[in-house]
Amino acid sequence: MNPPPRRLPTPDDHRSAFAAALAVLTAEFSAYLDRDSADPVADLVGYRQHAVRLNPGELHGMIDGMREAIAPPPGQRTITRPHAVPDQPDPLSRRSAADRDLHRSHHQ
Repeated sequence: MNPPPRRLPTPDDHRSAFAAALAVLTAEFSAYLDRDSADPVADLVGYRQHAVRLNPGELHGMIDGMREAIAPPPGQRTITRPHAVPDQPDPLSRRSAADRDLHRSHHQ
């Protein structure tokens, strides 16, 4: 017997998941700042946003590189939460159905 097909998340599902991630991020950052030993400059705390121009293959490469960096090696544990969100449509090309399929298969 085959399992039922998985339902893709709706835009509202994504909004809810993103809001939950932001709530956790805010709570963890507040807990860090509440510690007597908190020193954001010395601890290299960052909350920057960067706009990058990448094709789908480069984006996957960046994400894969971050996953390798996040793998649990020995040393100080540091929490990171990169959120990759295009801030505007690409005026030079539209992602093809093949690009979307590649992205979906890469993250299943």
